[in-house]
Amino acid sequence: MTAMSVFAFCKSDASSAETDYSLMFLPASLKSGMTRRLDNYPGVSGGAWQHRPDSRGYVRGRSRDIRDAPVIQPNYLDAEIDRQIIVRALKHLDRVFSTEPLASVIEAFTLPAGQVAAGRS
Repeated sequence: MTAMSVFAFCKSDASSAETDYSLMFLPASLKSGMTRRLDNYPGVSGGAWQHRPDSRGYVRGRSRDIRDAPVIQPNYLDAEIDRQIIVRALKHLDRVFSTEPLASVIEAFTLPAGQVAAGRS
């Protein structure tokens, strides 16, 4: 079984010809800051992922010595459009969790520690 069981392919702009982000859901709660570690209580996890980011990073050699670790600068969310798309995607994810039947069985949001819930309108 894959880590994420449900995927939704979505458009941040309805007039776009292609989807530009995905929502993913896992029928388990994961420990904060840990990968592949289940929490001590039942839950569901969700995430958002942009398909084709405009932001570009780089990997460069630090020296001529192949044993020297490279310089890695990912530049995540460097492009404004990437920030706009991921914010729309996260708001969409919040709407999914706020819609029945999920809303009535969710007792609390643990991550992102209430920031999304605090911004609900």
